[in-house]
Amino acid sequence: MQRSPALACLACALTLVGGACFDDPIDNPSTSEAGTSSGDGDGDPSGDGDPSGDGDPSGDGDGDPSGDGDGDPSGDGDGDPTTTAGDECGDGIIDAGEDCDDGGASATCDADCTLAMCGDGTWNMIADEACDDGNEDNSDACVMCQLATCGDGFVFEGEEQCDDGNDNEEDDCDNDCQPTTDPQCQEPYAELSLSTRNHLTGGMVPACDRVGSPDQSSDWGGPRWYRFTGPAGTTMPTESPGPESCGTDAPGWLNGELPAKADGVVDRQVCFDFFQPCSYDADIQVVNCGTFYLFYLPDAPQCLLRYCGA
Repeated sequence: MQRSPALACLACALTLVGGACFDDPIDNPSTSEAGTSSGDGDGDPSGDGDPSGDGDPSGDGDGDPSGDGDGDPSGDGDGDPTTTAGDECGDGIIDAGEDCDDGGASATCDADCTLAMCGDGTWNMIADEACDDGNEDNSDACVMCQLATCGDGFVFEGEEQCDDGNDNEEDDCDNDCQPTTDPQCQEPYAELSLSTRNHLTGGMVPACDRVGSPDQSSDWGGPRWYRFTGPAGTTMPTESPGPESCGTDAPGWLNGELPAKADGVVDRQVCFDFFQPCSYDADIQVVNCGTFYLFYLPDAPQCLLRYCGA
């Protein structure tokens, strides 16, 4: 029905007072701009751009759309926006520069992410190390990553005089790692080892145990403590082998008994046989060191005289 002009004027007058002109369309809030009811123009009723109201459409409340709950969009669950995990030793992941990573010390991996190895300087109790001083010295307080103890077979310098690795009190080293032999046995000595010294050798090789002689034996170094070793033998004969033996004209032999270990250092005589058992002689000393003998030998009285081994 068509309104009369008078009624239209009345409607406009009412609009001036505060109402709407009947000819104007009435806004419907449910169909406002962009079709939203929030009025923020993002297409959802919450007003923040997604229907959950937390800023991301996943609905987990962390503010990123990955849905892992950590607050970053990378989706790796570590809380930072990078896509790689942290490269820290001890995180259980072998990263660049790490030999291993067991998340801490293990039987095969040290806490610094290097392979567990005795001598690496890193003490790893889980790898059965009692110590690790980072060296191969077996005379200090740490021996093959175990604390040095009497009986381990290694002499602890400054603490032990010997260590034979057993608990036999009757041998040359007692259970306190102290020698049961004379102290002289612990002192330096030289060796006489030439096969021509042996009492079974003839005298075709003229040699003399006297410093300065043109026929001086190659293993003779003048008056000192000596030990017979190798093909020369381990001691001296206690009977004359006869002249022209031991690689010389007049061989020297021990005129007396070898001492017992309890005797310590004893005085003895050496005789040199030049067609008589004791054509020449020399005063010497002998000590029983348990498993070997030491002889203090002076220069032979003259040439060609030489000390024999047996």
